[in-house]
Amino acid sequence: MELVFPRFHSSRREPETGLLVGRVSALQVFRETWIGDRYIGYLLHGGHLLGGRWHRVDGAWGFLPRERTSVVPLPPSEFEVLGSYWGERADLVLGTLPDQWSEETWSDPKEHGHCGICWETINSSGEQRYRRNAVSNDVCCIGCYESYVVPRSLGFIQPFGSSPGD
Repeated sequence: MELVFPRFHSSRREPETGLLVGRVSALQVFRETWIGDRYIGYLLHGGHLLGGRWHRVDGAWGFLPRERTSVVPLPPSEFEVLGSYWGERADLVLGTLPDQWSEETWSDPKEHGHCGICWETINSSGEQRYRRNAVSNDVCCIGCYESYVVPRSLGFIQPFGSSPGD
C-alpha cells in the first residue's frame, strides 16, 4: 500500500508573519488526522522539510513555519504534508547529512536507547552498534541508517497499523 501525502497549495504569504495561506487536499491520512487548528506539522518541498503549526484562516488553512528561511518558496507553491509523528522522523533523515552520523557501540548493560526512526531498542543485549548524530544527538539503528539516512529516503513512512510492504 503506497502512502499518498496530502497536499498544501499556498496561495499567499503574509509578509509580517510569514504565514502561508491556502488549501489542503485532505486533513486525514487513513484514519489519522494530520491537519487541525494549532496542530504541529511539517511541509515537504523539493527535499526540504519545514516544521511549523497549522491555523484556521477565514475558511482556509495557514501554516506558520517555525523559522523564516530562504527554503520557503513564495506562493503559489505546492507542498506535501507530513503529520508531526512522521515529520519528526523525516527530520532525522532530511535535516542532517550522512557524514554527521558516527558509528558507536552500546556498552552500558543496564541502560538502553531507541532508534529515532523505527524505535528498535538499542542496548548491549540486542543491537549493539548504532549511529549517533553529532548535531542533534539522535540515535539510529544501523538498518535504518543504511536504508533511510544514507539514501535520504522517506520510505519508512507508513499508515499506523500497517507494516512496510502492506
